[in-house]
Amino acid sequence: MFILLRKSLTSSTLLFYLFTTSLYAQDFSIRNGWQLLGAKQKLNLKDFDDSCVKYIWKYDTNTTEALWKLYLPNGTSSSYPNLTETVDDGEGFWVKSDGNCSVSAYNDREVFFSKTTGMPYSGGIDDRIIADISHAQSSIYLAIYEITNDRIRDALIDAHTRGVDVSIVTDDGSKDDDDIITLESAGITVLNDEKKSALMHNKFMIIDDRILWSGSTNYSYYAFYRNYENAVRISSHAIADFYTDEFFELQNHHAIAGILQNSLADIYFSPEDHFKNRLLTLIHQAKQSIYFMIFAFTDKDLADALIDAQKRGVRVKGVFDERFNKNRYSKFDYLKDAGIDVKLDGNPQTLHDKVMIFDDNVTVTGSYNFTLSANSKNAENSLVFTDKTINQQYKNEFYKIYTEAK
Repeated sequence: MFILLRKSLTSSTLLFYLFTTSLYAQDFSIRNGWQLLGAKQKLNLKDFDDSCVKYIWKYDTNTTEALWKLYLPNGTSSSYPNLTETVDDGEGFWVKSDGNCSVSAYNDREVFFSKTTGMPYSGGIDDRIIADISHAQSSIYLAIYEITNDRIRDALIDAHTRGVDVSIVTDDGSKDDDDIITLESAGITVLNDEKKSALMHNKFMIIDDRILWSGSTNYSYYAFYRNYENAVRISSHAIADFYTDEFFELQNHHAIAGILQNSLADIYFSPEDHFKNRLLTLIHQAKQSIYFMIFAFTDKDLADALIDAQKRGVRVKGVFDERFNKNRYSKFDYLKDAGIDVKLDGNPQTLHDKVMIFDDNVTVTGSYNFTLSANSKNAENSLVFTDKTINQQYKNEFYKIYTEAK
């Protein structure tokens, strides 16, 4: 439980606000007039867009002299100095509204890992994805290599039925799958990449121009409940807009190079952004450790860079998917023979992650396998996080998978 000490806007009276932590969303019931609220996790103030909220005041303790700061809807603000757009975990803020409304606010970045033990097909990442689909009001744009999860499929159909603009891009190899045909039969627009020589390998979804889901997960039951997988959820208009542009480029079969550098994550799309160059740079810049979890690793340039990193004193460890390692181009033996600490995963299903963790603050994830095709042919997306908390979350997952590996 947190106790907040905050000063009233209208008097010098000190107010105490108590609350407990919340696992996912914070649901705020906004009433007409002024009220004091508390952040149970880090919030992006833009989460209050399109509500009855007119003003948001935050007491900023990070300045030399603590100040109340005014935020207006849609990301605009007053001319107060050192203005930020977030309310940190454990902070209080005031809201003024001209009516009553309900606002659901989520953390601006959340990381999820697949559920590989316990009751199957319940309580996994797909529950959160379905909740977001169910709350969608205007649009859902989904770029997905494969969808076989009927619960997500039905949630998309329900959203379409209630008037949400639902559009899907998939790989040409998936266009005749049963669930894709069911979605099309329900009236949802589904296009494919029309490329036999490359994959539309993305796994991302944009909801209401604000929420992004990405990561390694195809929309299957095994992805959420059996494989080693990861997903990220980001609440950001800027990142959602950037992914939306990419979605329409995929629809129109016209890729335009462009990298987004954002405080929440740097975003790259393949093949146009040559993400391999960023990976090589990160490997070269690593000072202490590089850990990776990977489904497919066939790129010799990346393998050589890891070997060079270990030679200069960086601790390098990795886990490969055992089944893909039967591919004759896998770099598992190449790295092992060079003295790199690599193992084969112990999951009887699939290690499907595409993750590299650098030192104590940088993490890479997305749909990008460490292959030449991912860099030069396939449609992929990659996220680079510079954040110690996210880094530690992925390290914890790596340690778990590494301990279970062979």
